[in-house]
Amino acid sequence: MRKFVWIMTLVLFLGATSVYARNARYEIAKNVLRLHIIANSDGEKDQALKLRVRDRILEEYKDELSGNESIEQTRCMIYGNLANIKQTAEKEVALAGYDYTVNVYLAKDYFPTKKYADITLPAGKYEALRVEIGNAQGHNWWCVMFPPLCYADNADSETAVRSKEKLEQVLSGDCYCLITKSTPDVKVKLKIVEIWGEIKEKL
Repeated sequence: MRKFVWIMTLVLFLGATSVYARNARYEIAKNVLRLHIIANSDGEKDQALKLRVRDRILEEYKDELSGNESIEQTRCMIYGNLANIKQTAEKEVALAGYDYTVNVYLAKDYFPTKKYADITLPAGKYEALRVEIGNAQGHNWWCVMFPPLCYADNADSETAVRSKEKLEQVLSGDCYCLITKSTPDVKVKLKIVEIWGEIKEKL
């Protein structure tokens, strides 16, 4: 009887944590839009080219991205500029002396847990502007376009502060605490979300 009680308790606990993790991941992911750049290969020159393309895109669209107040605005800006973003990347590739093709589109990609300034985003699938250079077989680079954490140098920067304010406006109190606080109970919750996100990806 005691064994049955323990098994049922474990089943209920796992069920409750999976529901919590799924809901938290969904709420966070639907309010975050990322930038995902994939290099042609892992060669040193291709990796350097990836960073050149990154810098060029971020510099070109800094004003638009920093001024957006919602993920919808950011998404609309990207959709309206997909051809321009592609052209920007292609020009940088050509300036570097390569003839790689570039593909640019919005997609859902899996990202591991990542800390930006003092915001921690749990592992999971997020909407992202995907920039594929050449064969797109190399290590990738990513950041957050909304809120614009690509431009947050540290936790106290103006961009980081404004990004936290934007997230606080669109997330529930629990989810906002989950990604911005570092108390022991929050760390446990975040770890649960991370683990379930990794399990979901493997399945």
